[in-house]
Amino acid sequence: MENGLSELRKDINSGKIEEIIKSYENVFGDYLYVIGKKQAGNTL
Repeated sequence: MENGLSELRKDINSGKIEEIIKSYENVFGDYLYVIGKKQAGNTL
């Protein structure tokens, strides 16, 4: 965990975090719903 927090601190200090945040932006809102339908006769 220390290593991960150290890397996060480096990303924040360097400004790289802004690139990372922008790469996750979307216009679809905060939630994503996936609706699946099982085909008849499928035993999986």
